[in-house]
Amino acid sequence: MKIVYTLLIILLLSINSFGKNNGESEHMFYISFDEKELACEFAESRAAEELKEILKNGAITINMENYGGFEKVGELPKKLSKKDESISASSGDILLYQGRYMVIMYGNNSWSYTRLGKITGLSSSEIYNILSKAGNNIKVYMK
Repeated sequence: MKIVYTLLIILLLSINSFGKNNGESEHMFYISFDEKELACEFAESRAAEELKEILKNGAITINMENYGGFEKVGELPKKLSKKDESISASSGDILLYQGRYMVIMYGNNSWSYTRLGKITGLSSSEIYNILSKAGNNIKVYMK
């Protein structure tokens, strides 16, 4: 009888774990460049949901330029819904500018943006060191 209970517990834990991993992938996206991959979490915004729908159809590559010594900016393939608010953006923030441009912060800036996401798992100094030197072609995708 103990074996049956043990097997049931293992089965229930496996099902519960599967659901958590599957749900997590819906909230994550990735950016890669120069053979580096950074994990990002989607923001809670309509624009982030629209970006998620684009990425479900496959990866996109954005040609991004450094701007002002604190951000990378590049044009998205499609305009997204913007709901700009005055934001004190910091390193790791991924933002929408003018409904058409993705901004990846590696420094600080205050401006009107719509939130798209945030780089996770890295410190501000690590993000600065990686993004300030990164190439211009940035791949954005979901797994």
